[in-house]
Amino acid sequence: MRYVPTFCLREGMMLGNNLWGERGELILAKDTVLTEDYIERIKKLNYNGIYVEDDLTKISKSLILSTIVSEPKPLNVLRMFSLLPKTKVP
Repeated sequence: MRYVPTFCLREGMMLGNNLWGERGELILAKDTVLTEDYIERIKKLNYNGIYVEDDLTKISKSLILSTIVSEPKPLNVLRMFSLLPKTKVP
């Protein structure tokens, strides 16, 4: 999910979050594909921007997850501990 300023919204983008009105009413649901009419409505409601889901966010999520989820190598973990300063316990 990424934040997109209202002036950069384009038809075909997909909402990343629900959009709520001033009185708590649901304006547009998450995963709604934006049309020109929806974009004009968002602008009239004075939103500065919204969160969208697109191919760019899917690619970045998979890169982040693959980096985070990769298994640590036991030797690297042991090496990290060997680099810690040796301190005496009182």
